[in-house]
Amino acid sequence: MVKVKGNLIINSRGGCRFVKNRVGINWDEVLMAINVEIPDSVFKRPILEANIKIDGELNQKLDYELKEDLNNVLESLPNIHLTKINIIKEDD
Repeated sequence: MVKVKGNLIINSRGGCRFVKNRVGINWDEVLMAINVEIPDSVFKRPILEANIKIDGELNQKLDYELKEDLNNVLESLPNIHLTKINIIKEDD
């Protein structure tokens, strides 16, 4: 767990800055104490892995089934979102 304590200084024009130690502020600024806790998992990048095996002839029915299987797997992963699948059959 990463814990950060500091101060957010906001001015009347909407500008802001974050400082670790208390500092003097100008007449048009306010100081807000900030405590942030971030789990370590936020900083770990996922390792993406896919294993795809297609046996036999690729036809329309298999295309649909393959897309559905991939959709089902990806729906079970909360941080992965499927945007598009293209299955292209090469002409012999």
